[in-house]
Amino acid sequence: MIENYLLQYLVTFAESGSLSAASKKLHISAASVSRGLKKLENQLDTPLFTHNPQRLTLTSAGKYAVLEAKKILTAEKQFPQLVKNYYQKENTLTVATSLPAPIILLNSSNINLEKKLISPNNIQQNLLSHEYSVIFSNQEIQTTNIESKFIIKESLSVMLTPYNSLYGNNTVTFQDLSSNEFIVLSNLGPWKTIIEQNILHAKFIYQNSLESFNELIQYSNFPLFATNLSLNSPCFFKNTKRKIIPITNPEASLNIYATYLKSDKTQVAPIIHQISENAKKADELYSSTLKMQ
Repeated sequence: MIENYLLQYLVTFAESGSLSAASKKLHISAASVSRGLKKLENQLDTPLFTHNPQRLTLTSAGKYAVLEAKKILTAEKQFPQLVKNYYQKENTLTVATSLPAPIILLNSSNINLEKKLISPNNIQQNLLSHEYSVIFSNQEIQTTNIESKFIIKESLSVMLTPYNSLYGNNTVTFQDLSSNEFIVLSNLGPWKTIIEQNILHAKFIYQNSLESFNELIQYSNFPLFATNLSLNSPCFFKNTKRKIIPITNPEASLNIYATYLKSDKTQVAPIIHQISENAKKADELYSSTLKMQ
């Protein structure tokens, strides 16, 4: 069995370029590095180096060995966290989202919900490393080990007071909203890009604090955004002076998916069922609110 310290010698030598430089990084003598590399070469029974009088260089097999050694050393470093993540997942479902709506919709006591939105670029890696049991996003992913289930379509609306010239409209477009100033929570996920790219000449007053956001919407007439899934949030539910007006552009809608490892499908099914039911109820509340306005 090849000891990992020999692989570390090999990688450090490849990155340093010489025995003396590698020895300085490893805090051992150059002779020790040389003996270690020779031992590794003998154990593999493969020529890893070209032995010149003044210089030791890697053969093509040696360069390949470096690449594989890096993978092994990386896996060794990740191993403790992978096992820890797996154990935690077995005992408590860990849920993450790249969209704000699932944070409002999930209320189960047997899950650990990450309140900070995650990057949608790392969904597959986060699942494969067992960091999360299920991730909600607007991406559908279907691979050998991972699958996504459609939850609901989320649609964007604007909330206006009677002082806004668009208050009498039943629907609006992004073009209609041009040049308005909006109060917006910072934690928006993909919605942030959508509103900034589609509402031209608008000013977005971002708020990091929910407390300051609630205070601003209570004592101002600035427009704000809501969706068919966000009206259960206290800051929207109590906001009676604003009218909800749907935005009709196709870009104002996102599909929400639950993504998980296929091996965890049974385990995460109750959470997916719960958020699906809560999403339907939220959408029904939104529809009834539109009718009563």
